[in-house]
Amino acid sequence: EAIKKLEGANLMAEADKVIKEEKRLAILKQELAEQKAQTQIQKKQTIQALELNADIYVLRYETAKAGAIYEQLLRLDSTNLEVIQKVAKFYKDNHFYEKALSFYNKILTFPDINEPEAAEAYLAIGQLNTVLGKLKPEGLDFMNKSLKLYKKIVREDNAYYYQQRLALAYEGLADVH
Repeated sequence: EAIKKLEGANLMAEADKVIKEEKRLAILKQELAEQKAQTQIQKKQTIQALELNADIYVLRYETAKAGAIYEQLLRLDSTNLEVIQKVAKFYKDNHFYEKALSFYNKILTFPDINEPEAAEAYLAIGQLNTVLGKLKPEGLDFMNKSLKLYKKIVREDNAYYYQQRLALAYEGLADVH
């Protein structure tokens, strides 16, 4: 009786149906991967174009338009370190200190941040805290972190840019004291 039930269940047809569905899903998976790759290319190109557009507005002192573009960039990719760095600098340069502070703090949360990027973020946070009147302990702590990193960086790479940044860290530390 069990054999009759198995034969009646048409298992061969069920197996063919499963095989056909797996093939269909594999094709869809491949198509999805291709669409995702295309979307990433389009996203990268859009980010570059928007950054250029924002830069032009900044140069023309049209900060409201530049700010709107930076907000759009963040909606497009809020995990892109370069975008966040540009947004943080934009807000700092245009005296939106609290917003800038939040983005510089976000920069420090990136796991793959390098030492010069961290030093720059520490320096900016120290400067922003100083401007906002939060000299101690916030301003002092971040200036010290920046100074420590820039000293290390200058020992490894004595480039003029890093020497300038080290001088700014010393200057910022003097401002806090």
